[in-house]
Amino acid sequence: MKFYDQSYNAIEWKWYFGNSLTSHKENDSTLFHTPGYYNVSLSVKNSDGVRDSITKQIQVY
Repeated sequence: MKFYDQSYNAIEWKWYFGNSLTSHKENDSTLFHTPGYYNVSLSVKNSDGVRDSITKQIQVY
């Protein structure tokens, strides 16, 4: 599954895919081998040091 950052002016990224994998890329992908619900989070930081994050639950069939 592919994930894309849509934040404005971010310079650092940290993805938590809910399957024990993480990434520091702006956009990335991961595999989910087991159907179920996963909490996917993205934490970002801009050049002023301001941080923000979002978590969404996805369902994998």
